[in-house]
Amino acid sequence: MLELGLPKDAKRDFLPIRQLASPPLLQDRHRLDWITALSCEAAIDADSQLQTVRCDYLIGNLKSLMALTKADHLQRSLFHNWDYADGLSNQSLHWEPSEDRRHAYQWYQPNGDPTRKKRGGMLGANRLALEAWPLFPSFPDGTERVHTRGFRGNRAMNTFWMWPLWSSCLTVDGVASMLSLPELQSNSAETASLRDRGVTVVYRSQRILVGKTPNLTPADAIA
Repeated sequence: MLELGLPKDAKRDFLPIRQLASPPLLQDRHRLDWITALSCEAAIDADSQLQTVRCDYLIGNLKSLMALTKADHLQRSLFHNWDYADGLSNQSLHWEPSEDRRHAYQWYQPNGDPTRKKRGGMLGANRLALEAWPLFPSFPDGTERVHTRGFRGNRAMNTFWMWPLWSSCLTVDGVASMLSLPELQSNSAETASLRDRGVTVVYRSQRILVGKTPNLTPADAIA
């Protein structure tokens, strides 16, 4: 076999990238899950369908959630009736339907809502929900948009988020598989097949646009 007259290091540069790349490490998994949940390299300008915070506010809101959430916020969210006593401004993922505070509802000051900094949200619930975001990666759908796990549709009026509740103990990977079940995305969830997998109920929420701001509607049980 003809040997190229190149230095040893130069020959190495001609190897396929997959042979040069370091093997992925287990500790990298969580970081990579976050990357695929927040962005998609095949659709740079597309947002995750789970993202309902404006792009220019998102990072600031995430930082606020991480910095401001205390044990008391988590306790109130997990073990008490929600009192919505935490501020919304710059510290919410905007996933709670009650946060849809359109101008038409702000009768006392239709040009703004002065209460957002004082009440209306559950900081602990947002912080707990943030831990689940890596379970919802986005993938290119063949257009300039992306498809996010658990969602169906990609237009303003036909985008729905379906998620199940189940009775069995699952690993994180098992939860990801459960959220990906094609039966969840049918017009009427296939009850028998889902019951065989331990699913007890399926909820559906619609992702709507209020002006240019996405919002989620209150969830309905569909199976």
